Amino acid sequence: MNKKILTISLMAATLSSCSIYHPQAVDIPLIDHAGDSRIDLAASASNTDMAINSTYSYGFTDCLAGQVHFNFSDHMICGQLAGGAYKPFGNHGVLEGYLGYNAGFVKGEADIDDIESLSDRYKFNGNFSVPFGQINIGWKWPHIDLGAGLKIGYYIPDINYNEYDFDHSGNLHPTFSEKYTEKNILIEPQFIFRIGSEHFKWCFKAQFSKICSVDSWDIGTNNLTYDTFSISSGLNISFGGRNDSKPVWDKEYYKD
Repeated sequence: MNKKILTISLMAATLSSCSIYHPQAVDIPLIDHAGDSRIDLAASASNTDMAINSTYSYGFTDCLAGQVHFNFSDHMICGQLAGGAYKPFGNHGVLEGYLGYNAGFVKGEADIDDIESLSDRYKFNGNFSVPFGQINIGWKWPHIDLGAGLKIGYYIPDINYNEYDFDHSGNLHPTFSEKYTEKNILIEPQFIFRIGSEHFKWCFKAQFSKICSVDSWDIGTNNLTYDTFSISSGLNISFGGRNDSKPVWDKEYYKD
């Protein structure tokens, strides 16, 4: 029983941390021809949060592509729009580069209903935006895809943080407040593995993040934190025909 109580307490402490960001399970689509369309649906879990993710990617021309992404959780809601270029290489490889903009809303608080049992009593909420660049590389076979990506952006927060305590009369009142607006560097590598049929694959992703000030290795506040990793799993659907000059589902294309 004591072990169960300790486990639950540790989980509660983790889930009540002041996390203002978690890595999003954005698809690495590996677009390789005009008309190539991909839908990715995934559930993710990070240090302190669980989220639902969706991404749509499309090849507009033989070298240009675009992507839109949404992320929903109890503590963070955000969207991302990106456009860029791609280049197939060899028999299996694809190289992609994107420029984009990510923006969202975050919130969190200690459990006010159980406030007397908590050592930290706080609330936070606000917005953030991330203009970024990303490069992806991957290899595709008929039934397996492997890929990696690196996003580097500028995390721009506008977040209000407030702490509370009880006064002598037993009423809850604010004791400390912070408006967090310091701009930061965001570094976010990602890895994917997809397996399945030509058009329907199960996808596994791992994302990691590092947020740091321009002139130091921390985020510039002692009161707010961020999640450093997330893992996800879901379905990746590809459609939109084939590249006539290099048919991606033709066995000849995948010959070594």
